Amino acid sequence: MTTITAPSQLDLNRQYSYADYLTWEFGEWFEIIGGQCSVFSPPGKTPAHQQVVGRIGMQVTQKWPDPAYETWSLPLPLILGYEEPEDSFNLVLPDLYVIRKESPNYLDERGWHGVPDWIVEVTDARTQEIDRLAKHRLYQYFGIKEYWIVSPEKRQIDQFVLNPNGIYQPITKQDRAGQLRVQTLPAPGLEMDRNEIFS
Repeated sequence: MTTITAPSQLDLNRQYSYADYLTWEFGEWFEIIGGQCSVFSPPGKTPAHQQVVGRIGMQVTQKWPDPAYETWSLPLPLILGYEEPEDSFNLVLPDLYVIRKESPNYLDERGWHGVPDWIVEVTDARTQEIDRLAKHRLYQYFGIKEYWIVSPEKRQIDQFVLNPNGIYQPITKQDRAGQLRVQTLPAPGLEMDRNEIFS
């Protein structure tokens, strides 16, 4: 079997698993969604993008220091679900995610394996299609309780929370100043300042 040492060797028409990922020997960032591989590099993340991710992460750690959870951001991968590597076809790089530190979730040297409670994607023109369509469907399928799509350019935050039928329900579309409450984290919960996110 040929060792994959560069993204150009990938066949974008075939399905890849997490077991395949474990054999690859290149440094680019990439995601696997439903077995389809998408490669991108760190320069694709703009300063505005990184600032927003950092501000959200800072508010989480300062306002909601729950020892039962961990908060992670790029570039630590998230391998969704609990299947064996050869049966796992979803590896993503969320901008930020909050995951409970208990079985069946677990952390190893490759990243977190499991299902977070909350995921945040900071979107732009390059990523909005995958964030609003493919990842929306993926995170809903895996039962991630809450999903935020944040647009620095539009200063907009779209919140989606799973309803009792396992379907994402939009909570609010923010286009003005105000407090944002993460709907699914346990007591005492978390309220975030929208002005601090976009300052």
